[in-house]
Amino acid sequence: MNDANNGSKLYLYSITTVAILGGLLFGYDTAVISGAEKGLEAFFLMATDFQYDKVMHGITSSSALIGCVIGGALSGFFASRLGRRNSLRLASVLFFLSALGSYYPEFLFFNYGEPNMELLIAFNLYRVLGGIGVGLASAVCPMYIAEIAPSNIRGTLVSCNQFAIIFGMLVVYFVNFLIMGDHTNPIIDKSAEGILSVNAASDMWSVQTGWRYMFGSEAFPAALFGFLLFFVPKTPRYLVLVHQDEKAYSILEKVNGANKAKEILAYELTNLVHGEEEAKKAQEGARALFAGGADTAHMPTTELADEDFSEEGTIDLISMLVKAGMVPTRSEGRRAIEQGGVSIDGEKITDVKYTVAKDALTGEGVVLKKGKKKFNKVLAK
Repeated sequence: MNDANNGSKLYLYSITTVAILGGLLFGYDTAVISGAEKGLEAFFLMATDFQYDKVMHGITSSSALIGCVIGGALSGFFASRLGRRNSLRLASVLFFLSALGSYYPEFLFFNYGEPNMELLIAFNLYRVLGGIGVGLASAVCPMYIAEIAPSNIRGTLVSCNQFAIIFGMLVVYFVNFLIMGDHTNPIIDKSAEGILSVNAASDMWSVQTGWRYMFGSEAFPAALFGFLLFFVPKTPRYLVLVHQDEKAYSILEKVNGANKAKEILAYELTNLVHGEEEAKKAQEGARALFAGGADTAHMPTTELADEDFSEEGTIDLISMLVKAGMVPTRSEGRRAIEQGGVSIDGEKITDVKYTVAKDALTGEGVVLKKGKKKFNKVLAK
C-alpha cells in the first residue's frame, strides 16, 4: 500500500534486492578462484616460454584483490561523480567483462589453449578488472541501500547485503562443484630441483576447460545485475546533491509516503546548506506543517532587518526567497515564481513583482514555501 503515511514496501524491497545482487557478485567473484586455481596452475605450467612457479601462482590467484583495493579507493569518487546507481552499473560492466575475459583471455590477441607470459598478464588484468568491480560494489551497494531505505529498517536492509556477500561465496562453491562433475583436479608433480610439472595422468579437461567455465559462470549474474539496474532509481540523497529535488521527492514518496518524504527532504536540503542543527529544526517544522498541525515554532526562520525593506516599507518576493536561502540567485527566484512554485501562507504567487509590507511580517510573520518541500517562516525584527 502507498498513501500519504505509508510508502510501498514492495517497491522498496524490489530495488533493495537489485542492489543486494551487487553484494552477491562481490562474494562470487572473490571465491570463484577457489575451485579454479588448480586447473589454472596446471594450464600455465604447460607454458614453454617461462617457468610458472608458486610465487606467480600466488599473485595470479590473488590478483583480483589488487583490483579490490583500486575499486575501494575510487568508490567515493565514482559515487559522487556518477551517482550511486551509475557506479553500480559500472561495477556490473566490470564484473561481466572480467568473467568473459577470464573465461577466454586469448580473445583477439592469442592462440586458444597456448599459455605464455603475455597470456598470463592478460588473464591477471581481467581479474584485476573484476576486482575493481568488487571494490566498487563493496562500498556503493550498502551506500545505495542506506540512502534508499527508511531509517527504521535501514540497518536490517544493509545487513542483507552482508548476507548476500557470504551467500555469493557459498553459491560459487556449489557452481564450481557442479562444473567439475565427474572430472578431477590435475595432478602436479614436483621434481627434486623443485620444478613443477603436470602429471601425464591428469584430467586434461580440468587443465584446458574446467577453470574457464568457473570464471565464465559469473557472466550470468553480472548480466542480470546490470539489466535490473535499468529499473531502479537514483538515490534521493544523490538527487538532492545534484539539485534534482522533485525527483528526490518522488522516490521518497514511493518509499516513505508523502508526509514522511517531505520531512526527510526538508532535513536533507537544509543540512546541505545550513548544517545539521538547522536541518533538525527544518525536519521538525515539516513534521508540524505537513501533518496538518498549526505549530510552526520549530520551522526555519528568517528575520528581516530594517535595511532589507524599501523606503515604502515593503520587500519584493524574490528578495525574500534569496534572504531565506530558498534560492541561490534572484534569477532562480524569478523562475520559481513564474513556474507557480512559490506560496505565502498557502496562497500561490505568480507575480514576479509581488511585494510584502513590513507590517504583514511583524508578529508571527508569514510562511514562505517553494515547491513541495522548501519552507521558511519570514518575519520582521
